[in-house]
Amino acid sequence: MMLFNLILGVVAGIASRYVEKPLGGVIEEHLELPEPDLRVLAFVASMLIASLLIAIAGANGMPIVLLIGGALGIFGSHVMKFGRAQKDVFQQKLDERKANAGNATPYRAEDVNQDVADAVDEAVEAAKEASTKSSRAVKKTAAKKTTPKKPAAKK
Repeated sequence: MMLFNLILGVVAGIASRYVEKPLGGVIEEHLELPEPDLRVLAFVASMLIASLLIAIAGANGMPIVLLIGGALGIFGSHVMKFGRAQKDVFQQKLDERKANAGNATPYRAEDVNQDVADAVDEAVEAAKEASTKSSRAVKKTAAKKTTPKKPAAKK
């Protein structure tokens, strides 16, 4: 039954915005109320109707849950705007951090593929160069081994 109270409180909080103008029209014929007072009066009237509905339904009337629901009904749109603004700020900061990470720009798949291809080409060239150097060294060593040594001169 607490959920019923909460839902009814949210509905009463939202409804107080729409009750404010008609209630203000009726009241201002007899009294002159400032706008903030009129808002409070509309909220109180909406909560009173909600509590009467809870009593008629025979539910356990928990006023704190009803008041929390009413506050969510009134301030829910403001809380949602604040939450969206904070989400946008967080997303912007996250994007900045990603962009500034090592002053590197985010890679695209094509860039990564090209970088890998360039690295492979460099490695192949280095391997060919190393192979050429080692084959020259092998040829020199083989040439030294196959060259007959001159006999030592007799004394």
